[in-house]
Amino acid sequence: GLDYEVRIPFMVEENTRIVYEEVTSDLNADIFNTITADEIFVNAKILNGFPADMSFEVEPYDVEGNKIDGIEILIPEEIKASETVVLTENVVPAETNLRLVIRELVKGDIKKIDQLKWRVNVVFPDKGLISKYQALNMRIALELPDGIVLDMDNL
Repeated sequence: GLDYEVRIPFMVEENTRIVYEEVTSDLNADIFNTITADEIFVNAKILNGFPADMSFEVEPYDVEGNKIDGIEILIPEEIKASETVVLTENVVPAETNLRLVIRELVKGDIKKIDQLKWRVNVVFPDKGLISKYQALNMRIALELPDGIVLDMDNL
């Protein structure tokens, strides 16, 4: 999973933006060149300890690092903000369960996927302190329409 933790407190102003990016690579050899599907589901369980809504983006790339335009990725909703807005060790993260759809627009393009670039865009609505007790944690699993589930944490 993707884990992000702030280790020292720092002040954010209203509308402070943070972008977190992660890349899952070598997927072509491990997964995508062996499957035949025109649609794949990504199940993401996200725990957000920050008092900010977040948007989530995913982009597919081939083995040469080129973005694959023949794939559409549908993301149904935003990542919910934690309701804990004061500095405390007892942060209650908001849980968001997303089911993304990776769909081929051009036949055979899913087989070309080698990297998935994950991006989380954060905008803090209010001025405040961010502390080491706040974290963003994601557990991601790929699922084929016929029921096979691949845990991304074990790749």
